[in-house]
Amino acid sequence: MRIALALLPFLFASLLPAVAHADSIETFALDGNGSQSLCDDELTVTLADLTVGDVTFDAILTVLGSDDLTQLSSGLGVKGGTNPINDGESLAFSLEIENAVGGSVAFDGFTEVDLTFFGTDGEQAIFSEDGSLSTTSDNFFTAEGSDDDPADISATLPLAFTLFGYDDGGTVSFRVDSIDAQFSELQPVPEPSSLALLGTGLALLAVRQRRSRSFAKSRMSR
Repeated sequence: MRIALALLPFLFASLLPAVAHADSIETFALDGNGSQSLCDDELTVTLADLTVGDVTFDAILTVLGSDDLTQLSSGLGVKGGTNPINDGESLAFSLEIENAVGGSVAFDGFTEVDLTFFGTDGEQAIFSEDGSLSTTSDNFFTAEGSDDDPADISATLPLAFTLFGYDDGGTVSFRVDSIDAQFSELQPVPEPSSLALLGTGLALLAVRQRRSRSFAKSRMSR
């Protein structure tokens, strides 16, 4: 009985959800290098054998263009005009995880996008979660042509988004060099039935312990 009671805290701890302690940020280059497949308006980029915690997995980035895509060393653009992303053109980003081994992994969202602008100040790259430039309530980030730093979208961590070119006073022109994505290892979460079973076991042990004490007292009183 004492041994069983001593083991209960360890059993209970094993059923509690563990805090995710492992995460990883990976960079998808969009300049045509590595495992990439470009077909008309769709690009897929695969990063194989990634590791987060004890899990190994593959991540597949998909980019859909508003028209056929073009790749240069300066990044990804849309064909037409000078072939970068111009006013009204767009790229839609999404990601899938495959072949996870050693556990489960989650895609937390995109964290950063590296852009190269070619035009004048005032041009913008607008990030939207619903794929519509006109629905401004879902436009969660705007990168300006004068910005030198990558667009940090980690505050939103979108699982998918559309990037629009926009300039109401001239011609916008930029390419996407790379995009970063964050992954984390998923920890097991106890099922409600497991917690209910544990509670029942604790109650039965408590009753049995009380009965044992009562029986011991009755023997001592004789």
